[in-house]
Amino acid sequence: EPPRWLMSRGRDEEAAAVLMQVTRASEINKAMNEIHEAQKQESQQGASWLDVLCPQDGKARRMVFTGLGVALLSQITGVEAATYYSDIILMQVGLSTQQEVFIGTILIGIVKVSFVVVAAYLVDKMGRRPLLLISCLMMSACLYTFAVAAWFFAHAPYLKVAAFMGFVSSFSLGVGPMAYIIPAEVFPMRLRGKGMSMAMLVCRLVSSLVAITYLSLQSALTQGGVHMFYATMCALGIVFVCRCVPETKGKSLEQVEALFA
Repeated sequence: EPPRWLMSRGRDEEAAAVLMQVTRASEINKAMNEIHEAQKQESQQGASWLDVLCPQDGKARRMVFTGLGVALLSQITGVEAATYYSDIILMQVGLSTQQEVFIGTILIGIVKVSFVVVAAYLVDKMGRRPLLLISCLMMSACLYTFAVAAWFFAHAPYLKVAAFMGFVSSFSLGVGPMAYIIPAEVFPMRLRGKGMSMAMLVCRLVSSLVAITYLSLQSALTQGGVHMFYATMCALGIVFVCRCVPETKGKSLEQVEALFA
């Protein structure tokens, strides 16, 4: 169990044993004191939904913006359309038989799950921010490749299939998992519960919007145009991560809060 949860229930000895696994012995008392102080402040300061939607102090505003921004980024890239309409997309790119479409859909699912496992291995080695940046860069490159292939290489279906699979795997490598990890680490402690609820609401609302509008956008912009649009969203995500998302690997929640001061 997390040491913060154990200490909130008076199980300080168990919390110290957990901290011993990740902290030097000389720093355990300091870490426990920081957690006690943070819990004391949290109990004294109630949080309302208004505090999440319109934080009063600048630090909390930046933390909420980052947490909700990462949640938004995970869906505004158009990945939900790739999930819902993968069979339609594969048929449109040129796979001619139901068997080819079926195999392609299965491969996409395997690739997606496989790269989630890779992300789980790398997240505490490389860090959250590098994975986010690599993921956004690869997603953007794959979608730009797909768009160009749709416009100029209509008779090269496997190039578009490879770009499509690259997009899905890149999402699973960083943006997908980080939508759950980073908001949980950057929201202020007193806002964390309501903040995570709001982040997941943003994910679901935007994913629904993407799913509802994808086919209409494709009709209006062409297949290449709609993927070019989402590629641009991924490119803007790189700017957002560079400017607003700090590295949280190996930092306590108190240290993460200090990054936004």
